[in-house]
Amino acid sequence: MELEKLQNEVLRKIGRNVMLFQQMEHWLKFLSIYGSHSGYISELETILKDRAAAINKKTMRQVADQFLENTFSASEKNANEPEELKEIRLSFRFRVEGDDHLY
Repeated sequence: MELEKLQNEVLRKIGRNVMLFQQMEHWLKFLSIYGSHSGYISELETILKDRAAAINKKTMRQVADQFLENTFSASEKNANEPEELKEIRLSFRFRVEGDDHLY
């Protein structure tokens, strides 16, 4: 009977950790999708849907690596910015700056 209680306690704690990892993965994917985007207003919905489809297929490790690379990047200029605008263009980027200790 004691062994069964211990097994149930271990499974309960493992289940809690699995749920926490799933929540972490969800928020990392959310931030990776919506944390940096750029495009014309008419194309923005499609851009975000395409990004969501691509990111939702990735593992948590791939998403975490991409998030760290994008969020802690020092680059400020958007390479895809057109010379002439044909309509309203929206660009948003969430970024964190800090020294190597923070990273």
